[in-house]
Amino acid sequence: MHQRELKQYCRRTRRYLPGGREAALAFEGYIHSCADQFFQEQPDAAFEDFVAQIGTPEEAAREYLSLLPGETVRRHRTRRRHLLRGAVAAGCAMLAVLAGLVIYYYAVRGVVVIHEQSGVVDYDGGADLSGMPTPPPIIE
Repeated sequence: MHQRELKQYCRRTRRYLPGGREAALAFEGYIHSCADQFFQEQPDAAFEDFVAQIGTPEEAAREYLSLLPGETVRRHRTRRRHLLRGAVAAGCAMLAVLAGLVIYYYAVRGVVVIHEQSGVVDYDGGADLSGMPTPPPIIE
């Protein structure tokens, strides 16, 4: 009956729950059982009445976390902190690689490379080299 509202309510609550998907699924089960009990006792009640009883998503998450053992909550928060640090480290590494590529591009750009065996001159600067003398032939 109120499945759509329950789903949206649970989705808004996820940010307050440590532990990722498993905690969100456990919380959804908890909220659905609370909702079933509430709407069995008061079948004519609106969803807003249910929300008024259990509170905002943040309050409901806080209540749910108070029911869990302290070690579980601490483990989930530690895991979340490690994931955040890993994401920040990966982002910094990507930025460092990007900066290295940009520096390499600008440092190598316009460098003349002479291949000794073929006598070919590669110039990546885009300048007109038609006025330059041709190199002497390679004698083998």
